[in-house]
Amino acid sequence: MLKNLAYLLGLSTLLVLNSTAPLFAQPDSAPESQGGSGGTAPRTAGSGSRGPGSCDENHFESSEQQPALTAIVPKTGILSTQHDQVNLYFFIPPQTAQPALLEIVDQQAKTIVFAQEFELTTENTVARIVVPNTVQFLATAPSELRYKWTLQIYCETSSTTVDNEVLVTLSGWIHRLETNVALEVPAELWSDKLESWFAQRETDPDIWRQGLALEGLEQYANLEVQTYDLTRELEL
Repeated sequence: MLKNLAYLLGLSTLLVLNSTAPLFAQPDSAPESQGGSGGTAPRTAGSGSRGPGSCDENHFESSEQQPALTAIVPKTGILSTQHDQVNLYFFIPPQTAQPALLEIVDQQAKTIVFAQEFELTTENTVARIVVPNTVQFLATAPSELRYKWTLQIYCETSSTTVDNEVLVTLSGWIHRLETNVALEVPAELWSDKLESWFAQRETDPDIWRQGLALEGLEQYANLEVQTYDLTRELEL
């Protein structure tokens, strides 16, 4: 497994050394939220999202035979929650057993609240990435988006992501709401609902399938789900 450079060098050093990743990812516009405005974040990684990697990148592009790397999120790209902990779900295409970096940035404070490398060891599966509950997401108004996650997958040519080229990048939003906010739209509290559906997946798979179908994601319902627990201590 890759050494976690966030611990060895510090988060700021990691991002300065990695010239393919900006220090703070600033969106052109925030996706439409409850009362907000702007374009939606894409759920799939397609052309234009890849770096100039030297390895084969074609399997990340969507085609009739091959779906793309996809975030299991609503069409808005917003993971809304009223809980302290947020887990992220992605469809991982075949031939994607490669190093990855998950980063979460507080766009308001201009600080990185989480960054960790890990190895994608499964493919043609749904990856469930468990984010440590020590990452504190502050509640904001329905129209205010604060936290942006970015998943980068690398073309593995060396032992660290610092020396590797970014093969594909996918990003979206985490939005924590106050518990007293009235909610009506099915896509709201998606993160909380997704965890509930996942918990019932083995005993009642229809719950999982019907939940994903709410946002047109039913094609991923029958795939194996592999959990990547990023809360565990890494070997240094």
